[in-house]
Amino acid sequence: MNVNQEGLSPVHGQIDNQTAQGGRLPGRISPDETGTPVAGAKLKLDSTNKGPIPYFLLAAASDVGIGFLPLSINTASPVAGSFVEAIGVFGPCMWLTANAEVTPGASVEMTTGAKVQATSSGKQVGIALTYAAATGLCLVMLTAPMGAAS
Repeated sequence: MNVNQEGLSPVHGQIDNQTAQGGRLPGRISPDETGTPVAGAKLKLDSTNKGPIPYFLLAAASDVGIGFLPLSINTASPVAGSFVEAIGVFGPCMWLTANAEVTPGASVEMTTGAKVQATSSGKQVGIALTYAAATGLCLVMLTAPMGAAS
């Protein structure tokens, strides 16, 4: 927590150790999910979500997934809106300021002023886990230097 903060909101450059160390990304089953999620299902990020936490959709075989739905004692198959976690191998995560709108699941590149935007002509440095409007904060899973060869 930043000593100048007045609340429990993230600040630019703050590290999110919970996701990387625990291998768990908390979120919700998207309200747009029409299938029946079950334990072991591959999940992807809902790119239309503009909320502060990730929303998950069931991923098809051809989709890039973000993680898997673990078995839960709460319910065998969570419904839309249920709080869940995606289990995966997550790199370090950091809150970064967006230069332009960033959607969940988008690969991001750095711009001037240490801001991120959807990758266009630069090198990928991470994957956005949450939505950010221009000048807003988003949680980014850092992939650099692995993304440097992209």
